[in-house]
Amino acid sequence: AVLVVVAECIADLALHALPGEASVHVLPGCDGLLYATITSHVGRRAQRTRVLAIDPAHPGEATVDLEINGEGFYFAQPLPGGEILLGGRSRNGARRDGDDSDVFVVDRTGKRLREFKLGPCVSQIITTPAGLVWAGYSDEGIFSDDPYAANGILCCDSATGQPVYPPTARPRPAQRNHDGRDDGEHDIGGASDSHSSNRERREDPWPPQLGSISDCYALSADGNSGVCAYFYTEFPIVRIGRSGVREYWMSPVKGSVALAIGADHALLYGSYEDRSTSTLLHLPRDSHNAALVRSIRIVDGVGNDLGGYRGAAHTVHGREGDLLITRGARVYRVRVADIVDMVRVADIAAGIQAANIESSTKTMVQ
Repeated sequence: AVLVVVAECIADLALHALPGEASVHVLPGCDGLLYATITSHVGRRAQRTRVLAIDPAHPGEATVDLEINGEGFYFAQPLPGGEILLGGRSRNGARRDGDDSDVFVVDRTGKRLREFKLGPCVSQIITTPAGLVWAGYSDEGIFSDDPYAANGILCCDSATGQPVYPPTARPRPAQRNHDGRDDGEHDIGGASDSHSSNRERREDPWPPQLGSISDCYALSADGNSGVCAYFYTEFPIVRIGRSGVREYWMSPVKGSVALAIGADHALLYGSYEDRSTSTLLHLPRDSHNAALVRSIRIVDGVGNDLGGYRGAAHTVHGREGDLLITRGARVYRVRVADIVDMVRVADIAAGIQAANIESSTKTMVQ
């Protein structure tokens, strides 16, 4: 049976004078805040990006409120020391000669502190309290000639911009600081073979059951410095840290677009088979096979369906045990732990009902 779960509305960006013609993208931060980028466009040209950090406990107030003119940024994430990572940009006009940076670190006044490159086609981005930046890439980046994107999943040190996972990731030239310094020279090495398997290139232990990463569908934070990944083609659920794979489970659900992970359960949003239905899985400690627990239908407070993929106005991201759904200007949250509790209560109620029916049947027979 499908379990209906009512998502909690934790923020309404309309309270912050959301422009009528703008694209909105909201990511959960490692500091508990919501980081929203609101980009206004004229045609295809980005005119202005507004960056907001909102505490769900006080959604009417913005802890951070920055405006950046002339560029569009798709994501914002917090870093230690009050810094903010911005990326996924589009810029008006010509780029500076030799400028291949695509992520920027700013302070809370918007002043640029440094910049570095993660590579093309970043589809997932997460920062950690330890100051690490995890990126997941779409197939266009993975099968390009970019030495970072070809890894499928990459972790960089936000202080230097240099990779810390996987070991085969080749470093790039020094990042640029905006005080005129650089952080030393690094050998890029040769470009990676764009059509070779990133599984074959790895030096860290990589279970063969996981296959290669051809498209990172979902990335969720896992603890202080790691992530949990879900990727095409095998669609496993994999806990990854700086030293490599920690745990993994083969999932019976294919094609989900977001992942939230609890202690021993995972919630997958949508699937190839049914885009409007999410799935709760059990992650056993004694097996590498995730077990189907319950199909989930997520709705808002008045019963409107929050499932399915609905373009730019509808984005979904997981962070640890929370799944955040942005629909228009509103941000909704469901929690894996709450859903697990609901399933247990429903199972107990179903067991009691079944026992009562059995008892009544016996009485009627007698």
